[in-house]
Amino acid sequence: MQNNITIFSLNSYSIIDQSKESVSTIGGSEKRLNYLANYLLSKGCSVSYITYKNNVKNEKFTIIETYPVKNDLSYIYKIYTLLRAIRADKNSFYIYSTGSPGIMFLSRLLFRKKYVYLVSTDNILNYSDNNKMNKIKKILIFLDVNFSSIIVAQNVKQYQFFKDKKKNILLIKNPIIQLKNCNISIINKKKNRRIVWVGSIRKVKQPHLIGDIAKKLEKYEFIIIGGKVDNELDYYQKFIRSIEGVKNIRYIGIKNNNEVIQYIQNSTFLLNTSEKEGFPNTFLEAWYNYTPIISLFVNPDNLLTDNEIGFYCNNSNLNTNFLDKIVNEKYDSYAKASHSYVKKNHSIENFSELYTYIQQYFEE
Repeated sequence: MQNNITIFSLNSYSIIDQSKESVSTIGGSEKRLNYLANYLLSKGCSVSYITYKNNVKNEKFTIIETYPVKNDLSYIYKIYTLLRAIRADKNSFYIYSTGSPGIMFLSRLLFRKKYVYLVSTDNILNYSDNNKMNKIKKILIFLDVNFSSIIVAQNVKQYQFFKDKKKNILLIKNPIIQLKNCNISIINKKKNRRIVWVGSIRKVKQPHLIGDIAKKLEKYEFIIIGGKVDNELDYYQKFIRSIEGVKNIRYIGIKNNNEVIQYIQNSTFLLNTSEKEGFPNTFLEAWYNYTPIISLFVNPDNLLTDNEIGFYCNNSNLNTNFLDKIVNEKYDSYAKASHSYVKKNHSIENFSELYTYIQQYFEE
């Protein structure tokens, strides 16, 4: 019997649309779900997606569209539309990661849908005392987490948090598609003296910090890739002001995934300025392409320092002498270790344990 599974991810409309090229504003959560969806297909499962309404074309998945990305619909109507789509969906097993808090809890309560909760950020660990989050959202996230059949953590910190609360949980390291050949010139990467930043222009990502960093590192060219987010337009303007007049910064906006990878391949370092993350997909893309990380605030499971595949340092420590010493003395070993680490630890086969759990559900 074929296992029929639905992935609830409104923002995945872009990455699964075969008629359009995916862009860098696609988040790590959507990439992770896409890897999982394709893995499940390879195991003979049938996969559906519930997404925004955007005339999505995809021959591999069944697409259930809801309402347009840009809209002025009321919150109640959105919830009604989502629940109507879920009720009409014959699949009883769901996979969920982020967005529309409370929708999975209601689906379990009203329609007896079971679901896997994929943790996408360390923010989830602090939802109960996160003062930046409104009370209703905190409650809805709490319900989504607690009514899930199983939780999937990205890192040890997340795993231990839920394990201590006696939750049913798996630790599955984020995967990345690994090509047979990945020939990168480390010599050219060092010569380029280039630092790339990739992500959406959002407050939590803190790209406004790049301007001051670039001023201190005049020898290095900075490439910023990413687009603005509709509900953070004020922050986008703050970011634009922060990089105005900085000569060694190029803000090139949104690029498709292939272009992003090319920029990473030709860069010396990838810079991360995020306040918090779960396990950034950009880390995996950089490491696989022999590109060490410079991270100001994020060091999941101490991987950067323990494996010597990146540098966890605050803004005050970043200067030209520091980076030049790395490039001249340590870069080759860090670049090679980065690639080796990903090949060893982040295979698509990491999903096998979750697949075993899904099989058990359908055999009950």
